[in-house]
Amino acid sequence: MPTNSFRSRVTLLQRFRDWAVDDLRAWPKEHLDVRVVLLLAGLTAVANGWLAVTVFGLPADAADTGVHALPGWLTSYLVALFIVLLFSGAPLIIYTRYLRTLPGSVFTGIALNAIIVLTFSFMVTSRSSTAGLAIIYPFFGNYFVVGGGLGLDVLLRKLENPATNQAR
Repeated sequence: MPTNSFRSRVTLLQRFRDWAVDDLRAWPKEHLDVRVVLLLAGLTAVANGWLAVTVFGLPADAADTGVHALPGWLTSYLVALFIVLLFSGAPLIIYTRYLRTLPGSVFTGIALNAIIVLTFSFMVTSRSSTAGLAIIYPFFGNYFVVGGGLGLDVLLRKLENPATNQAR
């Protein structure tokens, strides 16, 4: 016989699952495929960039540019990747959830991906002692890009339907 603690955990998980499914169904359907492709491209760029930083290290940290993978690097890579995806992936999810217009989706998605790619390429190629701090750019800069994209999206939707906006 299951305990009350087990039942409450199952109920909590079911509620979370139901909320997630309802939220996914509420996502705007317009140009969703474009946003999902750009979302996956961004998450792939984060994973590949972090892999490059983990395996090759930062050039400023080493005299040579050889492979610096130490025993146990996979565990540290996965833990750090989870943290990086949590912070830099959140704006990608917000972007996918709320943008509706095609120009806003494309512009914002490309800008988000460009920040991620440029950040990791700078981290791997720069000899600056502060190259490791570049990881902060996608953590915080992407939120500003998403905010700008949401503003662009609202502006474009108002321009598409001026009659409905005047009635409000």
